[in-house]
Amino acid sequence: MTIIGGDGPPPTPEQFLAIDEQLADDGVPALERPFQAAKIWGEQSGDIMTALKQEGWFRERYRELHPSVPYDGSAFLTLCVSARSISYFLKPPMGFGRVAIKPLDYITITKPEVERLWATHPSAFWELTFQGFDGVDLFMAQVNYHSKIKAVENMLATAVNQLTASARQLVAGEIDLSIPQGLAMACELVGKSVLLKEGATQKEIKALGHDLTELAKAVADRLSSPVDDQVQMVAETLPKYVAVRYDAPALNMAQAQDVYRRTLFVVADFLRRANHDQLYWKMIDDDTVPKRDWENFL
Repeated sequence: MTIIGGDGPPPTPEQFLAIDEQLADDGVPALERPFQAAKIWGEQSGDIMTALKQEGWFRERYRELHPSVPYDGSAFLTLCVSARSISYFLKPPMGFGRVAIKPLDYITITKPEVERLWATHPSAFWELTFQGFDGVDLFMAQVNYHSKIKAVENMLATAVNQLTASARQLVAGEIDLSIPQGLAMACELVGKSVLLKEGATQKEIKALGHDLTELAKAVADRLSSPVDDQVQMVAETLPKYVAVRYDAPALNMAQAQDVYRRTLFVVADFLRRANHDQLYWKMIDDDTVPKRDWENFL
């Protein structure tokens, strides 16, 4: 293997895409892929030094391949959705109540990227769509969420702020040990906010502690959902708030994105029950839409 190389050629388009597929399968965050791709190409071509000097070339190719990724910096976001180990901004619309709304229109993913998902990874395409409906429903419910009880709105606002903070980390590829507890807290706060809004007493809220499984049951008892079974199932997989406070697991990007989308689903469905319009519920009744892949969701 050559350590100090000359002017070796970059990979062909086919070789470059194969390297990206490998990095995606390994769960490598998008912002780390230009450097990692250069390393892989150096190993494959036998010219490590030249490949590393070509990192700028790889960065330009990634801007073309995934133009939705903020390789030059990140912007403010409300929520995010993820596919193939890449997280995208989700900026919901300011108009509400439209049954024909298309969440993909509000995800900062380009048409070529969507078409690639549709053609090569259809399950990832549909999961991105489901996440988009969860995010839009959450946003719409938040806007329509009103209560005379100050704690109700404060808990919801804190939860959404935490989701936003975690989403920024995912998009920037800068996850840390705070994510599991933060997402567990967001889920707990929204569930308790809904219960309080629907007439639960402070004593009943306190009795639930930090048990998300019992919280999901309590919410379902107050307000049912057509996906109660799935909400319960997903809630049982979320981080345990107290446990991760003292022993937080070190998640890789793919694992962090999994926890985020599971949290997004549970939070969105808690709020769907308290809102006048639920786009996700309409979608799952559409026979032209595939069922969500719950086996791979968990």
